[in-house]
Amino acid sequence: MNEGGPADVDAAGGLRRDKKLRFALEFAGDSEAREADGPHRRFGGAGRAQSQTPARSGEREGDGGDERPSQPGQRIELRHQGAKDRINSFFLEGMPNYYPEAADVLPALRQLLSRARSGGHLVVHAVERHYPGFEDYEWMKLPRHHLVGDPYSAFFEGFAPAGPREIVSPKRRYSAFFATDLALFLREQRIERVIVAGVKTNVCIRATAQDAFANGFAVIVPREATDSNRPHLAAASLEDIERYFGDAVSLERALEMLA
Repeated sequence: MNEGGPADVDAAGGLRRDKKLRFALEFAGDSEAREADGPHRRFGGAGRAQSQTPARSGEREGDGGDERPSQPGQRIELRHQGAKDRINSFFLEGMPNYYPEAADVLPALRQLLSRARSGGHLVVHAVERHYPGFEDYEWMKLPRHHLVGDPYSAFFEGFAPAGPREIVSPKRRYSAFFATDLALFLREQRIERVIVAGVKTNVCIRATAQDAFANGFAVIVPREATDSNRPHLAAASLEDIERYFGDAVSLERALEMLA
């Protein structure tokens, strides 16, 4: 996102290259968890922000098999994660939200994180965390997941927050903006444009992109930095984001924005 006034665009609606922009890179992830031998939690996406100068009951299909609605209580990151979700639950085999294709986005996420850090950009780790022992409306659709303190919710190796320009923004819904103070925080940092990355595209990434747009932020989603175990839904979500909420760009273009 950019700091200062409205985002600069060219006649075609793209970013102008004549100003250095401040971006916010956010990782978002979705929260489709499944029950196996007990309640599983999963944790949402994480995000990075860059600034311009200073910057139903019934059966459901789960991530890796059939997903059953939980009894009262079940569980994201960083959409998201996000990339947003860069959480063990998505990337370690055998964990509740693991799917093999999730690993495909890790190289792109590492490049984005490295570039954001080297450029001094704000990084927002938007992580889904639910309170153990309490009811949560998400349990209507998903098994209990990503409870506070749950090992499945730990950051995947290499993606934990580091440095003074990174924050953790907990969330209890798919969107990193819903019922959180993220929009307020970003405005206080004079952020105007966010880069949203992580898994899964059709859940936390799309929800975060839509709410970022609704809150008045320009939205960038690098195509190589998000995916889903349902490719047709990922493709449809990227089309929606491009048409209604922001820009779905190449990883190379996103890295240029963070330079």
